[in-house]
Amino acid sequence: SHIRRVHALDVTLQDLRERSADRRIVAHFLDRVLSPDLLREEVRAHVRPFCAWRGLDADEAVEEYVLELAEQVYHQDQELCLHRAAALIPCLASAEGQARCLVELLKRWDDGGTPTDLQPLIAEAEGWRPDLRDAVKDQLALRKVKRVLRKYGLIGEGSGDVSFVRMAWYNTRIVYHLLSRSDGDASTLRDSLAILEVLPQQFTRAEALFIRLTHLVAAIPLDG
Repeated sequence: SHIRRVHALDVTLQDLRERSADRRIVAHFLDRVLSPDLLREEVRAHVRPFCAWRGLDADEAVEEYVLELAEQVYHQDQELCLHRAAALIPCLASAEGQARCLVELLKRWDDGGTPTDLQPLIAEAEGWRPDLRDAVKDQLALRKVKRVLRKYGLIGEGSGDVSFVRMAWYNTRIVYHLLSRSDGDASTLRDSLAILEVLPQQFTRAEALFIRLTHLVAAIPLDG
């Protein structure tokens, strides 16, 4: 068949008859490449020619594959999924597609820091149009909140998207909980203020300092 001859991939007629067959074949192309460093060449040499032959949007197919990798980030080998996704994102022609994939990976990545593989894309995002750039910055800010929540046991491993903290009732409770901790130290106040940088609408910095001072004074034992 054409696919076997041109792309060295064996598929059956039944494979081609199934729904979403073309996208599954694109996934087969990419799955067969073990090294993330070789994925861009696979897209150039096989994915794009195949999609052109089948009348399929190659960028949409690759983006779908990357988003599936993002879904797998905390279910499987997250570093391998991340390496593969990060290698494929620059293959997308549009900044919109790149932004969608980058934002989703930042949501799903569960380790503390920002992955090194994503740093070049984050730097490139500075040159994107404002709405795309702000979407990336928003996820980076939410990652700071995620680190604080995990530090104090307010969320568990594999929590993924924490955008729910933007709900007014929730972020108010978080900040007040940290500020009122009797066992808190200077880092508790710093963490509370770090959340306020992301969620500034509920407490001002001065109000947070006043709440913390009030609880510190209340914790001082009275003589006699």
